[in-house]
This record gives sequence, C-alpha cells and structure tokens, in this order.
Amino acid sequence: MTAYIAELERELKDAPEQESRQLIEKVQAEFRARLAGIDDPTDRQVLPIINSLGPPRALAIGQGFISPPPEMGPGQSGWLLSRGAVGFALAGLILTLFSSLVSVVVASIGLVLTALCVPRWQALQKTLVLAVIILAITAITLAVQVFGATQVS
Repeated sequence: MTAYIAELERELKDAPEQESRQLIEKVQAEFRARLAGIDDPTDRQVLPIINSLGPPRALAIGQGFISPPPEMGPGQSGWLLSRGAVGFALAGLILTLFSSLVSVVVASIGLVLTALCVPRWQALQKTLVLAVIILAITAITLAVQVFGATQVS
C-alpha cells in the first residue's frame, strides 16, 4: 500500500498540489475503508484493492493529471527503429540456416537497434519484446550450430 501511494505521488509530482493531494487522500481513504479492522494487512488483502484502482500512472491519466504516452505510427523514428530491430532479428534467425557468420552480423545489428529502442520502452514495449525473443532464438540456434560443429570434429 505504501509503495502504491509513493508511486502515485511520483506520477503526480507535476500536477497541481491541491488536486493531487485530494486524489492521494481519496486513494488512502479507499485503502482504509477496505482494510478497516485489519491491523497488519497482507499482500493477499491489499492486492485486490490495487488491482481495482489500477496502476498509479493509469489512475493519474484517468483523472487527467498527466497525458497518456503518444502512440507511435509509421513514419516516426521510434516506430521505424523498432521495426528495423525486428526485421534484422528475423533476418538473423533465417540466415542461421545458411551462414553462421552472416547471421551473427545481421543479428548483432538487430541487437544494436533493440538497444537504441530501450529509451522509448513505454511506446515500443511489445515490439521490443518480440525482437528480444527472436534474438534469443537466434543465439540459441547459433549455439547449437557451434556446439554441433565441435562435436563433429
């Protein structure tokens, strides 16, 4: 509960003082009302309240205190960068069937593009997770090829 309130306060740091204080007090009152009579609440008792309130950022956005993150679409640098990361990761995976060296180079480019996307994590989360999964599969495939090559010798 304390961590939730602290995170909500961080989300509301740029909001008007009086309105943000009212929202925090409203949330605290919700916790007190639902946990009335419980001296030392457990996670099992607190988590349903947190789930019903939603994440602090979503609550602050819903109350109009902060703006939602902008959606990325075609033509924006983050969108193109993240799609490039996925593209190079897929190309690296496909190239493992033909050439390990070229696959390593192409997958490395995908890894660099993925790393460049990390500061834009909120808007690109799903795409980056896909790129990382594909890069992990590529790395496993390359490891199997290398291990298999050493077994043949």
